[in-house]
Amino acid sequence: MTDGDPETRVREALVVLSPAQAIAVNALVAGSSHVSAAEAAGVTSETVSRWFRHYPACRAALTAYRNAIFT
Repeated sequence: MTDGDPETRVREALVVLSPAQAIAVNALVAGSSHVSAAEAAGVTSETVSRWFRHYPACRAALTAYRNAIFT
């Protein structure tokens, strides 16, 4: 990611995710549980949990999105 503005960092982080991962990240940022985020993304909650345990891009996207919102 670049040192650009927060919105740019969020877009850059989300572009490397699958559509389902991006949906889950958006749901989690909006305050959904892993179960609700999984339902929105059309996957199981175990899948969402696995994404955030094993895929740094998912964690990075969530962090970038939260930082953009709360800064």
